Amino acid sequence: MNLGNDFSSNHEYWKNWRIIMFVKYAEKSEINEWMSLVEVVRDNFPGLDEIQYREGLEKSIENREALTAWEGDVLIGVLAFSKASAELEFLAVHPKHRRKGAAKALFEKMLQEFKDGNEISVVTYCEGDEIGASARKLYFSLGFGEAELLTVFDYPCQRLIYIA
Repeated sequence: MNLGNDFSSNHEYWKNWRIIMFVKYAEKSEINEWMSLVEVVRDNFPGLDEIQYREGLEKSIENREALTAWEGDVLIGVLAFSKASAELEFLAVHPKHRRKGAAKALFEKMLQEFKDGNEISVVTYCEGDEIGASARKLYFSLGFGEAELLTVFDYPCQRLIYIA
C-alpha cells in the first residue's frame, strides 16, 4: 500500500520512541491484507469462521467501523468495532509488531467515534486462561474493567467494560 503524504482527517500518524505508524479507516482494497493478518493470529480467536468474518468485515468497512495500523507499507494491526452496540469486536496486532503501541493507537482512534461517558465492551478470555493473558493485560492497561462471564462459541469468556 502506498501511503504517500495523505494527511486527510481520516488518517492519523502515531509516533512513539520505537516506530511511526499510520492509523486509518480500513478500505475494501485492504481486505486481503487484513485477512492475511487474521490467518496469522487465528489461533487466538476460537470459533472464527473466515467466510462469516469476511462478510462482517466488509460491512464494518462500509460503516467506517474498521481501522488499520500500518508501519510503512506493512499492515501491523486491525480493529473492528460496532457503534450501535458500543463494542470492540476484533483487535489483532501481528506478533512481530506487538508491544509497540499499535493496539493502543487503534483503540484511541476508535474512541473518537464515541461520546464521553459511553460504555464500550469487549469480550475476551477469562482470568487464568493462558491464551488470553496478553489480551487481558492489554485491555486492563487501556482502562477496561471486569464484567460478566460468558460462553461464546462454546468457549468460556468474559465481558470487559470501558467508560469513554
